[in-house]
Amino acid sequence: MFYSREEFIRQLGVTSMPDAFGLHFTEVMEEYNANGVSFLTDAYIDALQAEFDLFPEKYSFVKYEAERIRQDSFLSQYCLLLKHMLDDKDPETMLTLQDEPTCEDAERKIDLEMAGFFAQIAYVPEMVNALRLRNVPEHIIRQTIKCFETGIRVYNGCFGRDGYEIKRSFWWNQHYISGRIVNLGVLSFEIKKSFTDIVRIFTNRMGDYKILSNGQRISDNGLIAGSMNCPDEHFVADILETDDGFWGYEVDTANARVSCNRVFLSKEEWLPAISENDHVINIHIPDKTNLDMECITQSLATAKALFDACYPDFKPKAFTCNSWLMDPKLKDLLGQHSKIADFQSLFMRYPRLSSGNACFKFLFRKPFSNYEDLTENTSLQRKVKALYLNGGCIYDPCGVLFFDQL
Repeated sequence: MFYSREEFIRQLGVTSMPDAFGLHFTEVMEEYNANGVSFLTDAYIDALQAEFDLFPEKYSFVKYEAERIRQDSFLSQYCLLLKHMLDDKDPETMLTLQDEPTCEDAERKIDLEMAGFFAQIAYVPEMVNALRLRNVPEHIIRQTIKCFETGIRVYNGCFGRDGYEIKRSFWWNQHYISGRIVNLGVLSFEIKKSFTDIVRIFTNRMGDYKILSNGQRISDNGLIAGSMNCPDEHFVADILETDDGFWGYEVDTANARVSCNRVFLSKEEWLPAISENDHVINIHIPDKTNLDMECITQSLATAKALFDACYPDFKPKAFTCNSWLMDPKLKDLLGQHSKIADFQSLFMRYPRLSSGNACFKFLFRKPFSNYEDLTENTSLQRKVKALYLNGGCIYDPCGVLFFDQL
């Protein structure tokens, strides 16, 4: 059956789609009518599984969903359209679906979202070839491409059954498709070809570092104005460069807050340690990661060695990590000897504009209507829930770790 673009939008239950949705709409429909969808076939999925063990836990579910989508011409065509949309996007950008497919039937909703899953696993051979061309070790390649099954497991943790959340995983896995992330041990590492512009970091001959906030609107509590529970702007933390040095507002890196006292860094002693255009390795913390310090330091060392050996065109100066796990309040909640506190201690931290919502999808995972509904299955969940019920929140600062600090 040949669907019009308008019919697609109506059946998806959305009010808008990206412009890319209709970029090659007619050609995609003709391709489907002529050849079907090659990456939905049993032959394609079986070959991926045989070569890479891509779905060690969810193979039966993947096969089941592929069959359901193959038997439905609308779902198959939607899957093929999503693949072409991914083909057409700029490699440096992410394709975002403004509206998620909506459907009253729960099974149909899962099928619609799984169409995005199959559009992405069509890239597995290309991903593997690109990593092999860089001489990335085979065991790292296999660990990295498990990202697709991880999306199914995360969905199960949120909703109690297998599926694939378009809102979360379809966007996130484009990092992998574009070749910007590898999984190494307990952490994931992303190629970032620019540092932030919201701080500037300086170093001296003794190997000390200082961070100055760069043009940020600061509340009187030292956090970014506009963040959850933060007062209005108290001052703007600008940096003034003179012939002799830099005037600015220093960050208390242990507490990820900006001081209201202006400081001066002499150019005779202090030099920029990293600039906005420098490369960095951005750390991501996968679902259910073991934050044991030995595992963490091993992953960091492996990442540094891998990028040195396999990515000579990438010249990172530091590790960075933007995460709710960087909030200093977690050390107060869990104690100074907790694994999270140990992980935080590796980094110099500075505040970012924070909604206070980042921890929900990672710590609690399940949808909720109010704070009282948050689950309390772990000690951390109970303590963070109590914090929110009492008017507090968890922010998501950024941490920086220079290689000479390891």
